[in-house]
Amino acid sequence: MTSDKLPYAADAESPLKDSELAVLRSQYEKEDPYPSLQTKFNYAWGLIKSSTRQDQQDGVRLLSEIFRASPER
Repeated sequence: MTSDKLPYAADAESPLKDSELAVLRSQYEKEDPYPSLQTKFNYAWGLIKSSTRQDQQDGVRLLSEIFRASPER
């Protein structure tokens, strides 16, 4: 695998576009009240990358829920 196929480190730190986060939120809400672990993780990841503190806190809360429900993850 060449390095041009790997994500840039900066991508991990930059917030998602509003439209990208909206896709994750929509999927999470669509599966509510029992979203899959993957959906919950994806949404949490998007929230944590957000530039707003409230989104980041919500993302940490979701990851904490995942850890409590499935510590093997």
